[in-house]
Amino acid sequence: MGVLTRSAFSYSSRVFFPLDDSLPNPEEQEQLLRKDEEKWREVRIARRWQDGCPVFLAEDTETGRVVGVAQWKPPKGDGRWKREGTGLEDMDTEPPASMDVKKYDEVMAGVGVDEGRALKKVGLEEENCWYLMTIATTPDQKRRGIGKMLMQWGLDQAKADKRNVFLTATDEGKFLYEKVGFKLLDEFEAAGKTHYAMMLFNQGDE
Repeated sequence: MGVLTRSAFSYSSRVFFPLDDSLPNPEEQEQLLRKDEEKWREVRIARRWQDGCPVFLAEDTETGRVVGVAQWKPPKGDGRWKREGTGLEDMDTEPPASMDVKKYDEVMAGVGVDEGRALKKVGLEEENCWYLMTIATTPDQKRRGIGKMLMQWGLDQAKADKRNVFLTATDEGKFLYEKVGFKLLDEFEAAGKTHYAMMLFNQGDE
């Protein structure tokens, strides 16, 4: 999962895991940074899963390779998917030393403000919506319907719960979300890339 999500969010890799120009062997440093980031992303998904954010994987049935992943955050107070006794409680969740934690916190705080502003436009809050936290597919499997398949569980759940669905997209995914009915609320810059706050309305709030 770490490899997949790093690939999807590679534009932020150098922002959160910067190269140290004072060190020799940049190629070797790049490999170490990649491993650190992949592990960090994998641990983050696992801990969120334990805390009640469902994860869905798409697997190539011929090779057994995982080619897609999605993670959903349910509305506040919905504890149906929270897990106990998974063995993840003792997992080391400290960010790796190679990560610029200050920069990460700064960027994510800004994203939170921008998302909040977008939601305010329609009088909503993220905690009252189903939120697509992460979705990624391997580059060789794009445009094959895997992203839509990974999304479907959350879309169905939100519809059954009569809840809206919120997400923040980049240019790579914006078309897919528009295709399934998401509406653009706002756009903003984060980690050097344009992001789009989008909503699928299930309550007539549009």
